[in-house]
Amino acid sequence: MHKVDVMINGGGMVGLALANLLPESVSVLVIEPFPSKSVDDCLTDLADQFDCRVSAISKKSQQILEKTQAWQAIPEQRITPYQNMNVWEANGSASLQFSAQQIAAENLGSIVENKLLRAALMQQANKRSGLTVMPSKVTSFERTDSKVLAELETGDRIEASLMVGADGALSKTRDAFNFETSEQDYQQLALVANIETEHPHQFTAWQRFLTSGPIAYLPLPDTKQCSIVWSASQSLASELLALPEAKMQSRIAAALDYRLGKVRLLTQCQSFPLVARHSHQYLQPRVALIGDAAHTIHPLAGQGVNLGFADAAQLAEQISQLHRNNKDIGLLLNLRPFERARKADNHLTQKAMTALNWVYQQQHPVIVLARNLGVSTINNSPVLKNQLVKQAMGL
Repeated sequence: MHKVDVMINGGGMVGLALANLLPESVSVLVIEPFPSKSVDDCLTDLADQFDCRVSAISKKSQQILEKTQAWQAIPEQRITPYQNMNVWEANGSASLQFSAQQIAAENLGSIVENKLLRAALMQQANKRSGLTVMPSKVTSFERTDSKVLAELETGDRIEASLMVGADGALSKTRDAFNFETSEQDYQQLALVANIETEHPHQFTAWQRFLTSGPIAYLPLPDTKQCSIVWSASQSLASELLALPEAKMQSRIAAALDYRLGKVRLLTQCQSFPLVARHSHQYLQPRVALIGDAAHTIHPLAGQGVNLGFADAAQLAEQISQLHRNNKDIGLLLNLRPFERARKADNHLTQKAMTALNWVYQQQHPVIVLARNLGVSTINNSPVLKNQLVKQAMGL
């Protein structure tokens, strides 16, 4: 029997961020069936290529990651800070241009490969005393008034004061403890791939709203390479995925109105369904949910993993404070401040993303006109633009 203070089910980016943020005086065990390789091994595997699963890391998230030392472990040449963001739609002339210069910042955020970020977090976890990563899966859970017990595939039994579910959108932890969850299927697939562009990306994130969903070009370190995320209706996505490569390339270039010229696919196009989920509670006695286990949102604003890092930081702060004061870290009442702080922010962001996705799919002339007027108003108001930029940066 292994006894620890905190057991984290899931060693993805958010679960590992929490593990690294907790003080070494708190004993932590992370259960992860597929532990990441080291940063160097990942770089060897990738060679000169970039992985097509990337995240737009906000300034707030970067600060959180710097506390774990994981950010510093990622080679600078694999991080792409972007200084500008251009957003417009297919039906209308209004557009939004955001610039770091507007708010006297170095950049608006950074694009980083998920694989490397997770590897850096795993690397830091392996260096910390009091933190163990166990390559296994949970097969069963038990809970008493004072502890949570988990049995693993390896036959090991773990006892903890607090179990944290950080095991993603299809969380086994959430299901095992019967957390009630609301779900909305967007009826869209996200298509992701890396492309080479005819013109330089200018360290700018580009996003165009189409009637079937938005497409984004996210800049990579090579000035003529981008990672794309195209949220398309299921019928359009199926049509696109069946196209020959040359026609697919033409459709990707046209979707961004040829702003960066012709494109060439560098990776195969991957796809995954877009579903919004939100757990009605993030807490039960001895159990907490963070990241995608608690909430998933539409990727159109790139805020998903940033919300997860904010969850991890808030929960780590709460646990640390309770531990310092010799209070029970698994007691529901003691963890309520974490839930209050994060649930409100996540719920608001999720609703905003759902509403934005819906608004841009509507083609009624009145809605199109109102949409364009609204965008023009924001773009011509430095105060409103600055507020939106700071909100996206988590500042």
